[in-house]
Amino acid sequence: MWPSRWHVAVEPRSPTPSHLPNQGPSGTYSAFLRRYPEYAGTELIDQLRASDYRHLDAEGHCYLDYTGAGLVAESQLHAHAARIRATVFGNPHSDSPSSMRSTQLVESTRAEVLRFFNASPDEYMVIFTPNAPAPATWSVSPFRSAPAAGCC
Repeated sequence: MWPSRWHVAVEPRSPTPSHLPNQGPSGTYSAFLRRYPEYAGTELIDQLRASDYRHLDAEGHCYLDYTGAGLVAESQLHAHAARIRATVFGNPHSDSPSSMRSTQLVESTRAEVLRFFNASPDEYMVIFTPNAPAPATWSVSPFRSAPAAGCC
């Protein structure tokens, strides 16, 4: 299910996912599973939540705003911290060794995105933006100063 290059830390599943209360065989989670038995097939999600998103349960959160920003997983934080502890990354628009290292990382990430979507670099380009609305804003900005149709 997960590509082999991804590392997903998984802990043993508890009888009740920590975000669902349980009070024995007649408890909330058991009753839920009796009513919706197909939910038992989502065990991997429960394990991922328990291992990489335990801060949601620690603070009592249910985060659903994935269109605005995805949550950072603990494994992502650890991997990124290890990467920036191991080397120096500079401005990818410069020619220093640290900058060339950044450029190499950006370009390899672009190539990986294209591979993931099975998209040819001859036909597609990957552009990283600071957020979701930015590309829409950039695409309409040239038209803001244009005169309205039928005007003047």
